Amino acid sequence: YYLLGKIRAADGRLAEAERAFLEAVRVYEKSHGGRRSAKCLADELYERHVEAYPKRTEWERIRDLYSIAIRGLVEAGRPRELPADWSRGKIVSRLDKLNGWIIFTTHARPKEGYPTNVVFHGVSRGDTLGGIAKRYGVTVGSVRQLNGIPRGSHVIRPGQELKILRGRTEVCIDTRGPVMTVWIDKRFFREYPVGIGREGRTPIGSFRIANRLLDPDWWDKGELIPFGDPRNILGTRWLGFERSGAGRGIGLHGSRMVEEAWEGVGMRASNGCVRMRNPDVEELFDFVPIGTEVTIYE
Repeated sequence: YYLLGKIRAADGRLAEAERAFLEAVRVYEKSHGGRRSAKCLADELYERHVEAYPKRTEWERIRDLYSIAIRGLVEAGRPRELPADWSRGKIVSRLDKLNGWIIFTTHARPKEGYPTNVVFHGVSRGDTLGGIAKRYGVTVGSVRQLNGIPRGSHVIRPGQELKILRGRTEVCIDTRGPVMTVWIDKRFFREYPVGIGREGRTPIGSFRIANRLLDPDWWDKGELIPFGDPRNILGTRWLGFERSGAGRGIGLHGSRMVEEAWEGVGMRASNGCVRMRNPDVEELFDFVPIGTEVTIYE
């Protein structure tokens, strides 16, 4: 179906080409041809409905097709390379732009009837932020972030509509980059540069987030180094793995600014933890509840 679509497109029979690509995605989404077909469709729709003539109703569809195209990179813990003629940076840049509208623009609504993980909750008398977050299986922080509610505030009012991003969060870390890709409801959310352990100290495998800390203190060789102390390397957030097995003592955390650079990000320099820039880990923190799966692969 992918090859048929390419032939039809080369012949100028674009409607037939689109039907072939759609069939490849519908039936063979996880295959090589299915992912290539998804990218062909996404490219054509992006150029038509984002660059040439912006059409809001197609944004989710384009985002989801690009997500299908690159999601197959990690299956059963084994990385899959992008085809040589693809630019991952270009795809991620387009996905970031689309998610800026779809997710992070407070008032942006999905196309009516389109299967999406973005919903709007009408606040009723007696509702609380915590209760609403629990109902949808998200964190209070994500509700605040998506609706412009200041950190620490719990003020909502009856009749207000709150944007909610539902779905299971997955964090995938490729040690080759090193880079972190985050998925929510199997849709691309964000990609972040990270730092990992030197000499292979970052464990390979699947782990789950077991604890979440704001403004974390750091224990170093039995000494408590409080948040705010310049010796504290954890930055502004901590997302810790289970306390047993290979993940013991390991987690995702922020970092210090040293000579106008985030210490260790983009490097293999830690004792095993995954380091992030503080603005990145602060954004991620709000979308990673307890129990989130983190996969680290070579």
